[in-house]
Amino acid sequence: MDESQGIDLRLGYVTDLYYSILNTKAPKQLDLLDEWFPGFIVAEREEQGKVDAEYVDTEFTIYASRYNGSLYSSGSSSRVSQILGRLIGTAKSNQEKERKTAELIQKDVANIIITNEDATDILGSTVHEHLTELSEEQLKQFHNKLIGVIWDSTVDRYEKDVYDRLNEPFPMDDEVWDGLMYNIGYQLHLFSYDGLVNAYMWLLLGGLLRNEVGRVVRMYHSGFSAVNKQQSETGMILDKLNYLFFPEEYHSTYSGDDMEKRFPGVSWQCDKCGDILDSQPGFDDHMPVWQCRKCGYLNKIDFSTINSNTEDYINGISYTEEDIDDFNRAIEVRKKELEDNE
Repeated sequence: MDESQGIDLRLGYVTDLYYSILNTKAPKQLDLLDEWFPGFIVAEREEQGKVDAEYVDTEFTIYASRYNGSLYSSGSSSRVSQILGRLIGTAKSNQEKERKTAELIQKDVANIIITNEDATDILGSTVHEHLTELSEEQLKQFHNKLIGVIWDSTVDRYEKDVYDRLNEPFPMDDEVWDGLMYNIGYQLHLFSYDGLVNAYMWLLLGGLLRNEVGRVVRMYHSGFSAVNKQQSETGMILDKLNYLFFPEEYHSTYSGDDMEKRFPGVSWQCDKCGDILDSQPGFDDHMPVWQCRKCGYLNKIDFSTINSNTEDYINGISYTEEDIDDFNRAIEVRKKELEDNE
């Protein structure tokens, strides 16, 4: 993309930031989506060769065959080409034919990320695999480039007329933009490899999902730990309401393996500054208190300070005795599962 035309955070531009550091050409559109969002939008057919790609409305999926090592797109229907243009960002008109279809795909990908706990792990692993291709010096260049991009793009955005911002293809609300850029900036501010991975994940999601990324921002903090997430089995609103009004029907489950922790599966956050305590050097949840490395606040580490979600924290709702018993029961069940599988 010609930077003189202004910074445009479409997926094509976001991925070009990476390929420009490697000094390589970006893959074609189908391969690009499959490379950065594997299994989210593009599915590979078993049949090989020059078979036209096809979009299935009911599945929000593009099916494509592989030919000479790449997903075959030449000769595909104009519909698939239009959809790809909307998602990658090469087609800019607000009136083009498949814009609504692209919006439905964006909503579906956002739903996957919100409801599937493995989705962010898949995306994180994908970004990590790509960044391992960069040398230490290239990683520094990439880090600095991302800082420049989010800063310049934000300045450029707020210098625009409000009408122009709202009238662009797939417009992003100011609140969504601000939340997205904060998450990216916070992770870059950590000056760590994991922070770089998380920052680029957010940038990729923003480039693909546009305004739909706002739903993801509200569900995850900058390090992709779930926040503001009412307990439920499916993540759907009826299930959440059912849990709120009939909690006795539910029991805690745990599927992890960090049994050395005192509170497996619990993410600890500073009550004063909000920094993630788990990521601070030396943190151990067996301690009765932990002094935040960022602000110095003494955080109590026990059941009385555990909340199911951000709303409960805001409203002062902590674990009850029944919740504690349920938590411990879930951990014991998981311990037995691990022992039986040894």
